[in-house]
Amino acid sequence: MPALTLDGAEYKLVANNSTNHLHGVFGKSVWQARPLPATKHTAALELNLPQQSRGGRLPGQSERQGGYTLTDAHELRLDFTRPPIRPRRSI
Repeated sequence: MPALTLDGAEYKLVANNSTNHLHGVFGKSVWQARPLPATKHTAALELNLPQQSRGGRLPGQSERQGGYTLTDAHELRLDFTRPPIRPRRSI
C-alpha cells in the first residue's frame, strides 16, 4: 500500500495505479461549476472541488479551485490551485 510521511506522521494512500497512488481521483470527481461574468475579451468558467469529494486519503484540506478562460485571441487558459494547508495535529 502506498504511503507518505509528513512531519513524522505516516498516511496510507489508496493504490489506484497498480501498487502506486497516482494523482488521486480528481478526474473521476464531479466538480461544481459556475460561469463568471463575461468581459469584452474573455468568457470564463470557475470550477471547485469541495474537500469532501477528495480521494486517496491525502492528509489535510484538499479543496481545489480552478477554471477555464477563453480569450478573444482564441486562447484557452487553464488555472488550477490548491491551498497549501497542512493537516491539523493534536499537541
